[in-house]
Amino acid sequence: MKYLQSLIYLIVFGCAVGLLMYANTNYLNKGDPKFGKGGWEIYWPLWSAFYAPLLLIGFAFIWIRRDPRRSVTLHLVYLLLVLVVMEVSFVVDIQCQPRQQ
Repeated sequence: MKYLQSLIYLIVFGCAVGLLMYANTNYLNKGDPKFGKGGWEIYWPLWSAFYAPLLLIGFAFIWIRRDPRRSVTLHLVYLLLVLVVMEVSFVVDIQCQPRQQ
């Protein structure tokens, strides 16, 4: 059961990061203007790889706990925390002027 939960967690993490980067570049107009609206395709793997160590630490903490009922809750809380930190760091890191249209 732990393997299935971890696999689902990994898939949800990848999809959530992709959606977050898509929303940042297309709806919030954050990102490098030279990449335009397609910048999310560049940011997605970069930010996923950058936050992969946090993901692995989360796996370790959740696997150490031996309570399978709480592991789903821990996965969701940890994922939410990582996504919040990721969004805050993206907004702070990317300094972008308004796009010329």
